[in-house]
Amino acid sequence: MHLSKLSVSHFRNINQAEINLAPTTNVIVGNNGSGKTSLLETIYYLGHAKSFRTPHSTQIINFQANEFVIYGELEHGQSIGIKRSRSEQQIKIAKQLCQKKLELVKELPIQIINPDVHKILEDSPRHRRRFLDWGVFHVEHTYWEYWSRYQNILKQRNAALKQQWDKNLIFSWNEDLLKTVASISKIKQSYVNALREELEQLPHGFTGLEIEYQQGWPESQTYENSLERSWAGDRKTGFTKYGPHRSDLKISVEGMAAKDVVSRGQQKYLACILKIAQVNLFYKAMEYSPVFLVDDLFSELDRKFAQSVIELLLNSKSQLVITAIEPKLVKAAIPLAMKMFHVEHGEFQEVI
Repeated sequence: MHLSKLSVSHFRNINQAEINLAPTTNVIVGNNGSGKTSLLETIYYLGHAKSFRTPHSTQIINFQANEFVIYGELEHGQSIGIKRSRSEQQIKIAKQLCQKKLELVKELPIQIINPDVHKILEDSPRHRRRFLDWGVFHVEHTYWEYWSRYQNILKQRNAALKQQWDKNLIFSWNEDLLKTVASISKIKQSYVNALREELEQLPHGFTGLEIEYQQGWPESQTYENSLERSWAGDRKTGFTKYGPHRSDLKISVEGMAAKDVVSRGQQKYLACILKIAQVNLFYKAMEYSPVFLVDDLFSELDRKFAQSVIELLLNSKSQLVITAIEPKLVKAAIPLAMKMFHVEHGEFQEVI
């Protein structure tokens, strides 16, 4: 799966741009603030209908315009278009209106490595849940159905807790809740096992690297027992303490939390490895790869780590869109044919 053509208008400092992308490696070079990351953001937006830089989409619209438009053509002839005004957003797939962002994510799967990639290791569990959910959603096709069902049950249960419903009434939902949670946990555990095997195949250089799925309640208890034991607290707070919404991915090196024993640079490198392993697993399941966006890798990692990541990316069978300030570093790191574009003040020019 690759993006063959991209057209953008009035998106941040990109007033108008049209780019024909290579199916393999594309490099965007330019100074800071020239529009490199903004181009990656347009591609990400095309596959998610949201930005990875801000939750406020209207702030992305060029200040001299009332709306931005992104249009992309995929390798199989499919098209995606998004128009965002200051009051509404319109999404079209194959020129037909699309109401569900889920369909967009399926049509154009996108993975990204950017300067925030280390948050997978360093920050709160929600970053690791988001990382896991991306992989599970694309590889295990029944996951979204179970997750949506769980979210609905959880919403109803929390509302009942806030309204101080009788315990027996609230626990009457347990049968469906327990079955749904068991399915989610089984799918995620299976995915983490497969991801662990994929990591073992990569020459990452970390001794004793281990990942472990933590399901969101005490390991020594069943989920049913955890609900019973947390009842008083749940009733008091109006919130269900335990469940997959509190799950986590434990990432350790030689038995200790990776964030505590590796440097910030190593954290970023390890997070890149995790995402590459995830994309390799995606390819084995789907027989095609997502578009892989890589922002400012050469500024974030030292040359040794950056070179290692580039080599693994080139072997991932993904369409790559990589940004860099210095073209010489890119040419030295990537021996294969590539398309290179230079950007200045939001204007793009292919480098021949």
